[in-house]
Amino acid sequence: MNANREIIGKGDIHAQAEQTMQNIQTALTACDATFENVVKLSIHIVQGQSIYGAFQASQKFMSELKKPPTISVLIVAGLANPEFLIEIEAIAFIPE
Repeated sequence: MNANREIIGKGDIHAQAEQTMQNIQTALTACDATFENVVKLSIHIVQGQSIYGAFQASQKFMSELKKPPTISVLIVAGLANPEFLIEIEAIAFIPE
């Protein structure tokens, strides 16, 4: 979903993953953090979708990281909205 609560990339895992990563980046920026602060990603992908498509989209945000986060990928039967193909949860550590 974008900032206007519109679903981006209906039927397109790559587009949804990229939008989700952009949303995470926006949240991190609001906390004066970056993807360098992310220590764990949990990715839920709807069964039958391309893991590779989601991975490609995430690399735009994480390919240059010195210490990439731990990543768990779970294949699920579905998500809260049937049009959602991916959900990504990020945990970040921001030192004081």
